[in-house]
Amino acid sequence: MWPKTIKIRGIDVQVESLDELDEFIKRYGENVNPQISPPRNQVGQPNKMVGTTISTTDQTMLEKFYKSGDKGLLNKDLGSFFGVEGKSIQPKLREWALKINLTENRDSQVFEATNQSEGRGFKLSEMFRDVAGRMLGQNIADSVGDQERGG
Repeated sequence: MWPKTIKIRGIDVQVESLDELDEFIKRYGENVNPQISPPRNQVGQPNKMVGTTISTTDQTMLEKFYKSGDKGLLNKDLGSFFGVEGKSIQPKLREWALKINLTENRDSQVFEATNQSEGRGFKLSEMFRDVAGRMLGQNIADSVGDQERGG
């Protein structure tokens, strides 16, 4: 998801990697805006596909989905998060996936239903689990992989 655009002393600067970002922070310190702004398309509008930031709440839920793997999250927990229950959960999941730019297509099969001993729920489909991992960054992907390998 590189390059990204950051602000240094009010000027947008394109950063190609985490190493380059670290160098800017070392050099300019507090003048680097920690909020990475989304790149702009040709008409100056934010590009929704690249560099989009999501709220802490949404990021936490995405991490929970990502870490839950094939087990997924229970409907009761999803219902609490979205403020709905039963058959209203799946449409809310679709809306949420669009809101956080996990997908651009309302018809994408982002989530799959699961049945656990504790109850029914939903998990990220395999392809969208990879997308979520990229959105969350490599650190979380590595730590989950280590946990799955017993490390």
